[in-house]
Amino acid sequence: MTIRQQITDFMAQQGRRPRVLVAGDAASLEVSESKRLASALADTGFDVDLAPNDPNPLEIARQAIENDVHAVVTYADTAALRSELASQGVEDIVVVAATELSVDHLLTMIDEVLL
Repeated sequence: MTIRQQITDFMAQQGRRPRVLVAGDAASLEVSESKRLASALADTGFDVDLAPNDPNPLEIARQAIENDVHAVVTYADTAALRSELASQGVEDIVVVAATELSVDHLLTMIDEVLL
């Protein structure tokens, strides 16, 4: 099954597209990388939110919760972000390190979100 088919099935079951928050770091080239990644995810069928430049884990967690996302792709410290989400009682948001994002990671993230 293709990613687009999985997203179509997810939409049929959930009544909305899977939503992803992309969070970059303004201190590096990751801002343009974040925008390219967000564009690619949107082209695939995800609803995509972009975090403001240079967010810390608390800000990312807050935005993820407020925007009801299914996953966060971030250049920030993923362990700190997972900890922040857990401290707020949220454990169902998939967190992926953007620096480790490959096709395999993207497929794993999609499988976790779409299950």
